[in-house]
Amino acid sequence: MLGAVAEAALSKPRAMLGGAVALLVVFGFVAAGAPTRLGTAAPEAAGSESADAAAQTASALGREPEPGMLIVTRGRDPVDSGVYEVALETVTSQLKSDDDVAEVRRGPVSDDDRTTVLEVYFRDDDSAVQQQALERIESDLDAGLLDVSIAGEAAVLLDARRSLGSEVIGLELLILPLTVLVLALVVGLRLVIAPLLAAALAILGSATVLRLLGGPLDLSIVGLLPAAVVALALATEFSLLIARSHRDELERESDESAAIERAVRVAGRPVLAASIAGALIPLALLVVPVAAARSTAIGAASAALIAGMAALAVTPSLLVAAGPMVEEPDAETERPRGVVSRVTGFVGERRLVALLAVVATVVGLLAAAWPVVELETVALGAAGLPTDSDARRAEDQVAAELGVATSSRATASLPGADRTQVDQLRQELEGVEGVASAMRPEDSGDLAAVGVGLEAPRGSLLAREGIDAMRQTTAPVGAAVSGYDAAALDADEKLGERLPIGAAIAALLLAVVVFVLVRQPLLAIGLGIASLLPAAAAAGLLTLVFDAGGLTDLFDYAPQGGPHLDALLAVLAAAAAVSAARSVAYPIVLRAEHAVSVRRRAAERAAGLLLAPAATATVIAAAASAVLVGSNVLPVKEAGIALAVALILDLVALRVLLVPALGRLLQRTRP
Repeated sequence: MLGAVAEAALSKPRAMLGGAVALLVVFGFVAAGAPTRLGTAAPEAAGSESADAAAQTASALGREPEPGMLIVTRGRDPVDSGVYEVALETVTSQLKSDDDVAEVRRGPVSDDDRTTVLEVYFRDDDSAVQQQALERIESDLDAGLLDVSIAGEAAVLLDARRSLGSEVIGLELLILPLTVLVLALVVGLRLVIAPLLAAALAILGSATVLRLLGGPLDLSIVGLLPAAVVALALATEFSLLIARSHRDELERESDESAAIERAVRVAGRPVLAASIAGALIPLALLVVPVAAARSTAIGAASAALIAGMAALAVTPSLLVAAGPMVEEPDAETERPRGVVSRVTGFVGERRLVALLAVVATVVGLLAAAWPVVELETVALGAAGLPTDSDARRAEDQVAAELGVATSSRATASLPGADRTQVDQLRQELEGVEGVASAMRPEDSGDLAAVGVGLEAPRGSLLAREGIDAMRQTTAPVGAAVSGYDAAALDADEKLGERLPIGAAIAALLLAVVVFVLVRQPLLAIGLGIASLLPAAAAAGLLTLVFDAGGLTDLFDYAPQGGPHLDALLAVLAAAAAVSAARSVAYPIVLRAEHAVSVRRRAAERAAGLLLAPAATATVIAAAASAVLVGSNVLPVKEAGIALAVALILDLVALRVLLVPALGRLLQRTRP
């Protein structure tokens, strides 16, 4: 395969580059519709009590048990006036005309008799479908003289999707000049297009994969965030690795064609292996039965795989098209290594130093990861949106004028119950701590459902405490509790149960990949475990900062009691993919250095080849992540901070110290 890549680059470089540009256009066209197609998913865990209860209740009632959207209306006349009544009837007719709307009900009225809500129940529980319906409805809604705003779960998720798209693109454009400058300093202006084109292909390609798989697999837009970070980091690193290998070959080989072919063969093997490993490891998150876990896993995996293919297709072709890089190569002169490479070589050549490095880095990373032990995630609520977003203003209006319980809802469903049992259940629910009101039961014959208004805002930990209290009350009579906060509670519990299993699978997968490539069992096990540490440490720091509410002034956020589920999963997927890819590349390059005659300082030479591309990619990707702190969507802010930390930890702790030290301690072959 690598020989075919080199031959194609040498014989048809412009055709290869033209094909890459054409593919980029196709990816861009398909990826443009990804946010709308995917939507922002609610935190639902497959097979949980809330998911099963919601499906059973929706089947019995013919609609979702809780309203997915609230049309908040305010007028100058009282709600019971003729003018107001006509306006409400008009809006109701408009809502019912949408095929996705199953039912519209009147909600409570404010104390001043000027504000009320229309509760909109959807037929389909798919978040993306509901958000598409909301967009249709709001574009055609005509309430006459009434002031209208839209609240509810679908509105919050839609505003998050819109804010994510507009803010993230704008913030990332700020980093483009830095990216071009760094790449120009590393590879020169004539080759700067190679990593940029490879990264663009990987970013848009992974977005295309998410869009195409979004329908069958119920994916969320959250998968685009780790995909973008992984694509930018690995595509840049792989391109620079090939370019650096080419420069080394030119210093030993005056023939340009031979240097290109040799560079592709030498650097291509670690690039291929790294992209495969980077694609496999985040897929371990699929054991967590949450839409965000599927989305982030597939997004990161597809980005890693496409990054490797894009770098191999683009970089050699551009090297050929750009012409010779070195006019007078000197095979006798070895380029001096940098300070970091010498430090890494020092660690990788001395057993005692390597042992100390392993102990220090492992202890430090485990200490940073320790808060994950008591991890508790939160779901996206209105408080996680920008203060000027329409949905947040509408939610604030509902809370101030109609009460939090109007929009913060749950449902207790009881199969096969008689009227007496249902009435008793309703009375018991009214006395539960955290419950503001229990509504009139709905009986479909096979199932009775009692709607509940919670005292705390949707998405908050206090609302989840109310759900927990409800379940303690309803469990003895066989009733199940569903709703947004019930789903968030179940998703958090599933994450706690399955995440250790996913980590074990990821470590095992990476160990198998390394063993197959280098046949070093102890090194394979060590790298399999060590490569998960930056992700764990970043998750621990994320938990520490956003659970305790520290650094609120620095990062400008309102504490939510813990990190958002989507942000945490995005960090884990992206950090694991990048770390796994880099860890697989190192032993392949180190083994190749050992194999070249009796070369001294093999660890230092391997570090010299790998660290410069890794450092450049880390600077660019970490900066691209760090600018997300400027986002007003709290999960995006959290993910940006933690991803920047994870990339820096991977470079400093693993690439400079831990991985070379493990290579010294656990490989059989010594330099």
